Formats: sequence, structure tokens, C-alpha cells
Amino acid sequence: MIRTPSAGYSIQIRLEIFTKPGMLGRVASAIGKAGGDIGAIDIVGFKKNITVRDIIVSVADIPMGQKVVDQLKQVKGVNVLNVTDRTYMVHQGKITLII
Repeated sequence: MIRTPSAGYSIQIRLEIFTKPGMLGRVASAIGKAGGDIGAIDIVGFKKNITVRDIIVSVADIPMGQKVVDQLKQVKGVNVLNVTDRTYMVHQGKITLII
């Protein structure tokens, strides 16, 4: 069975990417190789020779999301800072547990 990425399950990945031509292409290729579908890319900051980006990636499920992250960790010049489930982010602060 082919697992198809869905916007219903997407993750936000914050990356530090070495500032050099072709690096964003390597990131996109790693995401595609793992089966992810890029939705948006935002620059959120700069450091010396580093661009910090948030990338929204649609995946089919948690294992595919982990595969995307694992592929990105293999790209030289890329550091994965944070991975967040976007559905959780949307509901953050709106869900109250009564204990």
C-alpha cells in the first residue's frame, strides 16, 4: 500500500542550514526522498553562515515523519533544531484538561 502525504498530518521542522548555494535544494531532496511533501518554507533567523528556516512538511503518518527527520539529519551542513506536530500547535492553549 502506498502511503500518501496529507496536509491533515503535517510537521513543522526548524533547521539551521549552512548558507551556501544548493543547500536548500539538498534539504528539499532529502524530504522528497523520505516521501514528504513540502508545503511552506519560512526564514526565521540568521546566524553567522547559517540560515534558520521553518519548513512545513506533509507526511502520511508518524513513521514517515520520522523518516523525513532522519533523512535531514544525514545532510551535511544541516542541523535539525525542532520538530513540531502542526495539529498540536494549532490547538495549543485551546485544549483544557479537567483533572
